[in-house]
This record gives sequence, C-alpha cells and structure tokens, in this order.
Amino acid sequence: MSSTRRRPGLSAFSRSQLTQSQYTTHGQTLRASQTAALSSQLEVFQSLLHTFSVTHAKDIRADPGFRAEFARMCNAIGVDPLASSQKPRTAAAAGKGGGGGSLWAQML
Repeated sequence: MSSTRRRPGLSAFSRSQLTQSQYTTHGQTLRASQTAALSSQLEVFQSLLHTFSVTHAKDIRADPGFRAEFARMCNAIGVDPLASSQKPRTAAAAGKGGGGGSLWAQML
C-alpha cells in the first residue's frame, strides 16, 4: 500500500483568501477605532494642558526648570505654549506691563 497524501483542493485557496480578507477588514476596523479614540484623548489632553497653562501661569513663570519641562511637554504633543492665553493684550495692559497677552511673550 502506498500512502499518498492528498493535495488541498481549490476550496482551500478560497477559504484562505476569505480568512485573509476577514483579518484585513477587522484590522482596518480596529485601526480606525483606535485612531479615533487616541485623537479624542489627545484633544482633551491638549485642552486641559492649555487650561493648566492659563491657570498656573505665575508658577510657570517663576520656576525656570518647570517652565522648560512644560515647554518640552507642550512641544511633544503639539500644543503651542505661545498661544497659552486667550485674552488679547490691550494697549492699556501693555502700558501697565501686566494683564493679558501670551505667557511666553510676556517672559520674552
């Protein structure tokens, strides 16, 4: 008796292609949902970081080490530390040397 091994038929190829396409579709779905979730989390973090910079402007100005780390962190996630204040600097505030304007512009 010779034991010959049966070769896979055409159905094995179509089943393999179906499985591959299902994995590809599932991977694309996962990638899209994870990208959306990370994007949402980054937007929230950027907003909170901006709020923190406005709230703690005095502390950031007072400590050069903290200021450097804060600027590094802002740069890493794409927050512009120069736009940390939403109040435009008026001529009256500029003459008094305080008030509005950007935290970083006031330090320069």
